[in-house]
Amino acid sequence: MPIVLITDFTCEIHDEDGELNTVKFTYQYQDRRTYLPTDYLSVDHDRIFTAPFNPTYN
Repeated sequence: MPIVLITDFTCEIHDEDGELNTVKFTYQYQDRRTYLPTDYLSVDHDRIFTAPFNPTYN
């Protein structure tokens, strides 16, 4: 999993009934690289084309 860095945040606290307190933040990923989802890595991706294509290209 990529590491996320919180770069800025604000808190808004309300004392009135029915008002919700909020926390807003901005973030960035520690690395600039993209990560593949874990479920993508668990599937066999040996073949270039799937069944609808001609077997010549597999």
